[in-house]
Amino acid sequence: LFKMGFSSVKDCSDGNQCIQLLSEANQTGNGYNLLILDIKMPKANGINVLEFIKANSHELHLKNLKVIVITACTYTDQFTIQNKFDVWKWIQKPMDWQQLYNACNSLYVHDIPTSTA
Repeated sequence: LFKMGFSSVKDCSDGNQCIQLLSEANQTGNGYNLLILDIKMPKANGINVLEFIKANSHELHLKNLKVIVITACTYTDQFTIQNKFDVWKWIQKPMDWQQLYNACNSLYVHDIPTSTA
């Protein structure tokens, strides 16, 4: 993402770290506009993160958070996840970096904090 021109990027090694980062950022008033999320992650998976966002969206001001899911999940999984959670974009693995860039760039989020998990 840095190579694509995004300067404010945070990354997480697992779902628990992502949940913690979202909680802390919103408590300090430095929320995120975009979350790039993999479904299969250690500790808490992407579904756990999406459940956290849905359960805490009002309290932590996450209603405007756009989520891009990058995954190898099947079409059936995609349909179920997109209907249950507010997933903005879905990118199938193997990922095309241009597709990710276009999705991020369409939000005009340059220099806005972005979280990846």
